[in-house]
Amino acid sequence: MYTDLRAFVEALERAGELLRVTEPVDPVLEIVQRADRESKSRCHGLGSAGSQRTDPEFCAFGGKALLFENPIGSDIPVLINAFGSYKRIEMAIGGRGLEEIAEQIAGLVKPEPPRSLSEALGKGKQFAPLLKIGPKRSKKRGVCQQVVRTGEGIDLTRLPILRCWELDGDFASMGYPADVNGDIAGLGHPEINDAEWNDRYRGRFITLAGVHTIHAGDRDDPKPKSHNIGMYR
Repeated sequence: MYTDLRAFVEALERAGELLRVTEPVDPVLEIVQRADRESKSRCHGLGSAGSQRTDPEFCAFGGKALLFENPIGSDIPVLINAFGSYKRIEMAIGGRGLEEIAEQIAGLVKPEPPRSLSEALGKGKQFAPLLKIGPKRSKKRGVCQQVVRTGEGIDLTRLPILRCWELDGDFASMGYPADVNGDIAGLGHPEINDAEWNDRYRGRFITLAGVHTIHAGDRDDPKPKSHNIGMYR
């Protein structure tokens, strides 16, 4: 297994599963267009025999992972299509086939009762890894906290946030007036005019899973009527 994403990227490169893109590429439409084309191309290496049996039609596709080192407007690289093939998924979870892992999980969920003392000892070894499954807490700063920005230092425009579709963020295409959010305070950027914001940042999304949200108009209500838990962009 890999201690962090950097270690996984290095492993992908050693395996010939990574393409580095050094020229400037725009996060607005261009990166995802390249990633889409790459994901539909032949993969560098096939996954396990099980993946080929399970998905014979698409097991040979997925291209390579792409690392865009110089996204326009940001000094943060973009890794995309990292898990776009069976081979890379299996690398990420320890190099074993998905069928093998499924069988192991099935054995833990519905174990067969031991028929002898030796089998009981074997079952003990089988379940021993579950003792380490809980989260590990550390008082040390994680690698992901090498750079921490708070307060006025927070600026999401520094991130190479992707825009995936040319109509993303286009209120008119959804039947709404352009100023539908005009009465909501805090939108936009204090140093970017509306025209530039609409051109460069409209429709660029970060996907967040398991987020609890309410409508802005209910923010002061202790029991808001509008609330959702789901995946948001």
